[in-house]
Amino acid sequence: MLNVWLALIAFAGSQAFAVDYSTARIENVELSTAHAAEISQDFPIVDIQLSDTKEILWLLGQKNLWRWNIDSQTLNRTSFKTILSKEEAFRRLGTDGLSVFAASDRAVYQVQYAPFKVLRFAHPSDEGETIDLFHNQDLFGWLHSGGHFYVDRYSKNLVQAFKGAQPFKPGDKAYFHKATGTVWYANLKNISVMEMSSGKTTFLRTAGEPVIGIGGTANDVFVYSGREILKFSANKKVVNQVIPVKGSRDIVAADFSDDVHMYLFQNGSLEIYHLASKHSMISKIPVQDLGVDTKLTREGNLAVVLYNGKFLAFRITE
Repeated sequence: MLNVWLALIAFAGSQAFAVDYSTARIENVELSTAHAAEISQDFPIVDIQLSDTKEILWLLGQKNLWRWNIDSQTLNRTSFKTILSKEEAFRRLGTDGLSVFAASDRAVYQVQYAPFKVLRFAHPSDEGETIDLFHNQDLFGWLHSGGHFYVDRYSKNLVQAFKGAQPFKPGDKAYFHKATGTVWYANLKNISVMEMSSGKTTFLRTAGEPVIGIGGTANDVFVYSGREILKFSANKKVVNQVIPVKGSRDIVAADFSDDVHMYLFQNGSLEIYHLASKHSMISKIPVQDLGVDTKLTREGNLAVVLYNGKFLAFRITE
């Protein structure tokens, strides 16, 4: 699949797929000096969300939600200082296209902009941890190890997804696959899938190393560690490809779409693989010693990396 660092191998065989590759050019996209100084007071940044329709980057800090319009170079802030309790710490950020959601372990906050309003939904349990947030039609999902809930867009109520035992544990990695209505999750090396309609869970496989991330496309789900990527059929829920990482570099983050896969390594090396042409673009960002808490997101030629509580935005060109 990927030249130099990754080799795509059919799960049932051993044939590698050769690809062409070229060097990509990275151009940093930066805030103004004044805006950079302002947002740095809210470091470390906890999570990022890049709009899929406009060049809007949402950044969740310690006490504030930031909206950076990259095209117009404007930066706006929504403060949670007066409503966020001292015991709360933000963990995840998400959006349904109309509102932005920020979650701690104790509550999820909905920021509505037209008209402006901030709503707080407290989790019924005093225990557990936020695992992830996701958008599902008119509901916004809150995956939590103490019980999974939805925020209803119309009633503004917190609705329990299903009753019974909760499969998630603190520290799990999770990904909602919208086309199949399933949540794929990993506890260390153990990979499972849950049907959102019923809460039924199925154990799938044990990975070779602890899973650090999960992503997907319309038909596939990718579960990856630093040294290996497992490609699952989203419908059949079986592994159909194994992608081992060659050399001494470990993957720390990845982003998947139907046409492009992007991989970031711990030394800052970046590989962008175009599926249709089997062509890889290779580059490097000016950051090294990246950890497994790194996040990578991309829309078009714009990409953003969250690392060590900081962020780096850049454009990719050949």
